[in-house]
Amino acid sequence: PTHYDPSHILLLGDIVLSQSRSLPSIEHFALLEQLFTAALDCGNTQKAESYLSPIKSHFPASSVRVQRLIGMMHESQGDYTSASQIYTSALSQDETNSLIRKRLISVLKAQGSRTEAIEKLVEYVDSVMQDVDAWSELADLYLEEGMYAHAAFCYEEVLMLKPAHHVFMIRYADVCATLGRWEVALKYYCASVEVCRDAVRALWGMKVASAKVLE
Repeated sequence: PTHYDPSHILLLGDIVLSQSRSLPSIEHFALLEQLFTAALDCGNTQKAESYLSPIKSHFPASSVRVQRLIGMMHESQGDYTSASQIYTSALSQDETNSLIRKRLISVLKAQGSRTEAIEKLVEYVDSVMQDVDAWSELADLYLEEGMYAHAAFCYEEVLMLKPAHHVFMIRYADVCATLGRWEVALKYYCASVEVCRDAVRALWGMKVASAKVLE
């Protein structure tokens, strides 16, 4: 979906669940997870627990799936220490689990441990190179640290995976402009406008970059 509205999902949640009884078990529990996440995103931990409870009853407590959801509940309550311990334990069972690895990175970010979060994200994208969201998140962390060349590299990886995504073109152009790579910045501002004609930021970037290139 182009727009994620967790509050709307919760409003429809009970209706959807009542209609999901004929669904296969796998799809039913996948739906419960989606509603659990939506409840957390709305800050409604009581509702989230109501969706989590049948999942915990169905799967063993040692299940990585259950541990991830319990860890997310701790995150929502600001208990990052417990969440981190749960995720670390889950990774000892399944060290390649990308969902758990990304949740642990989320905890590190919430704790303000950007350097460690960067290290974990670098390890992650080295093994899951096609994850656009992870590359974008890594770029954001590098930008927060003022590591613009590293951020530019991340956006280059993103554009290899999403070559026609005008938002990432603009972000890459912005970083190139910051680094003084005006010709590259101009190229990507122009490419962005070709994809999205009303991209105001790209149009302004074209004006600034053109002036710099002509200096």
